[in-house]
Amino acid sequence: MDKLNEKRGDLLKFIDTDRELSVIYHSDVDGVVSAALIAKSLKIIGKEISMLVPANYGEMDDIENKVNGKVIFLDMKVPREIYSRFINRGLCIIDHHEMLTEDIDRFLYINPKMWGDYKYTPNSFIVYKLFENELKDYDWLACIGLISDAGGKENQEFVKATAKRYDIKLGDDEFMFDNKLGKAGDIINSLIIYHQKTGAKEALNLLIDMKSLDDIYNNEFLSRVYKKVNNKIKMLLDKFETFSEIYDNIYFFELEREYGKYSSTIATILGLNEKYRGKIIVIVKDIDDENIRYSIRANGL
Repeated sequence: MDKLNEKRGDLLKFIDTDRELSVIYHSDVDGVVSAALIAKSLKIIGKEISMLVPANYGEMDDIENKVNGKVIFLDMKVPREIYSRFINRGLCIIDHHEMLTEDIDRFLYINPKMWGDYKYTPNSFIVYKLFENELKDYDWLACIGLISDAGGKENQEFVKATAKRYDIKLGDDEFMFDNKLGKAGDIINSLIIYHQKTGAKEALNLLIDMKSLDDIYNNEFLSRVYKKVNNKIKMLLDKFETFSEIYDNIYFFELEREYGKYSSTIATILGLNEKYRGKIIVIVKDIDDENIRYSIRANGL
């Protein structure tokens, strides 16, 4: 992470102008937490963000018309045909996915893979390390994003140190979901599932104002949504057990269209279940009458 100190300087220069600044973030928990962390950091520094816009892959055709000024993309491997539209207006991409290779000398690109760091590091932890001086009291929030993106296993030292600081008991699971930090990620994810991109906006607005982990647990709105979504997830997991089709070590399960928004969460839960270690989980959902989408997990392979 030492290289991030160099990138921090470049990032501070990028934002230190009179021009407006917009942030486009992936609408999952890691992306939402990344956006909350950067919003908190820039507020401390004294820089305002004019627009915070959630995005998903395949839904960015006119994204350049939804933002103003310079743009920071968070937690997305942005396709070249998209990011090329932003280079001349001022572009920064902070990401942890497969590294971009084209035109990266023409904008500010921050991805640990650039300097040979292939450890699995979710985006929220990268943002936290970039602004660690400003975010020293938000390590709990960085942990939520990190754990939610299955980064606990490879970043145990940070999770354990944070858990110790807040007297949080950790479970025995290797991905470190089984604790208050992991459950907080589930609570935030329930709002994203329930309201999709609108839920991502709602979650971000809540997190920007929250000061502690207890703020998540004490929020009645989040508690109500979590209960509704959790009941649906339990029902779908039961259906998977009964109706999934098995071919060798591959489990196929088709979701009814009304439950399509649960596909990624169901796949992740099953993929991390010890019962399915060494198996491939394929959750199929209809997008429309002509298109389907797969959520695939293969833990242990």
